[in-house]
Amino acid sequence: DVVATLNTKTGAGNIIAKQRPLSLFAFENNKEIGARAGYTTDEFKQLITVFGRWQFFRVGNVHAGLYAEGNSSGEAVGQLELNYRW
Repeated sequence: DVVATLNTKTGAGNIIAKQRPLSLFAFENNKEIGARAGYTTDEFKQLITVFGRWQFFRVGNVHAGLYAEGNSSGEAVGQLELNYRW
């Protein structure tokens, strides 16, 4: 919730913002895609990783989603992801 006030005599304005409390459960639709580049400790090889993440559900501060990544070595992984945010 946001409220803007304006003093018409002085022209001074003010904005008051207050976040509403979050519900216990929520269906989210947060998507992320990205890439990383670096070196491994195994023979100091260069490695490029491409990843994607989709977070679709929240209970309180615990978020659930799916995570997948693949790298230039031909390895790939898909995982269920849970994380806690504060």
